[in-house]
Amino acid sequence: MAHVFISYVMENAKLAAWVAEQLRANGLDPWFSQEPGRITPGDEWQRVLRTAIQEGGYYLPIFTREWADRDRSVANQELMLAAEEARLRPPGRRWMLPIKADLEQLPPVDLGGGRQLSDIQYVDVPQLGWEHSLRLLLLAMGVSNPVLDKGEPLAPGFGANARVAGGFVTYRNFNIPVPEMDGTSFVVTGGYISRSENGSLIANFRLRAPFEGLQAINAELGLDSIDVASDDKVISTDPARPSRFHYIDEKDARAPGMPLWMMGLQEPVRTSVSIEQVTGYEAAGYLNADDQIVGTFKGFVETASVIGCVRVTFDGDFNVQLKEVMVPPI
Repeated sequence: MAHVFISYVMENAKLAAWVAEQLRANGLDPWFSQEPGRITPGDEWQRVLRTAIQEGGYYLPIFTREWADRDRSVANQELMLAAEEARLRPPGRRWMLPIKADLEQLPPVDLGGGRQLSDIQYVDVPQLGWEHSLRLLLLAMGVSNPVLDKGEPLAPGFGANARVAGGFVTYRNFNIPVPEMDGTSFVVTGGYISRSENGSLIANFRLRAPFEGLQAINAELGLDSIDVASDDKVISTDPARPSRFHYIDEKDARAPGMPLWMMGLQEPVRTSVSIEQVTGYEAAGYLNADDQIVGTFKGFVETASVIGCVRVTFDGDFNVQLKEVMVPPI
C-alpha cells in the first residue's frame, strides 16, 4: 500500500500527528518525517524526502499561519519537490490534496502546464470543520466508510476528548487574611476535557484538598469534583489570548447543626444558624508545548446568614496536565 506523505512545519507537529492517526485508523499509511524510523541517523534526509514524496500515493500539505510565517522551512522544500512531481504526473490524476487549516491563503506555487496550486481543490477547515474535512479527504483517497474522531479537535494534536492526568491549583491574595490557605495548593487528581452539545468546551477536574477536614466536607458537598465551561471552541495555545473558563456553584443551604467549612479553618464547624454559601471561579489558561494548560484564576466564597454576609475573594494559578492524545477506535 502506497503511503500518504504529510507535509507541515514543526510548529504544527501535534496537528500533523493527529491527522496521521485519523489516516492510520482508516487503513492508510501516513508518512511524516518525525515518525520514528522514517529518517534514521546516517540517511541523506533530502534524498529520503524526495523518494518518499515521489513514491507516495498522495501528498497532503497542511497549510497554516505558522507555515506562512516561516521564511525558511523543510516544508517549503517538500512543497517544491511535490510541485516538481506534480508536473510529471498526468493532468487530472488526483495526488495532491491540500489542507487549508486556518484562514491563511495557500501559497502561490506553479505546478506547470499553466496550473497553480490554487487550481487544486483543497479542504477548507475553517469553513467545513475538521470532521467533515477529514471525511472528504478520506473519501478522496478511496476510503468508502471513514471512521473519525467525532467532533472538532480540542487543540492541535488532540481529538474531541482528552484525559486530565494531574496538576495543581494554588490559592493566593485573599481579601481577608487567611494564612492557612494563602499559597496552599489543591492537587488535581484526574478529570477530562470534552465538548458540550453546542460545541463549546466543558471540563471536569477532581481535586484533593490539603486538609483532611476540608477534603471531607468538599466530598460531602460534591466540591471535590468541579465542572467548568468555556464559550471557546478550542483550547488556546497563545499566552496572550488564553481560553476562559467559568464555574458558579448553586447556593448551598446549611441548616443549624450541619457542618460548614470556613476559609482559614482546617476542620468544618457546626452552624448555629441557617447559612447559604456560594462559590464562583473565573479562569484563563493556554495549552503549552508540554500539553499542560497553565494560567490564572480569581474567585470568591460568599457566606450569608441572619448575622450578615461575608465575601472572601482570592486569586491564584493552576497547571493541568493533558496526558494523552485521544484517537478514534480502529
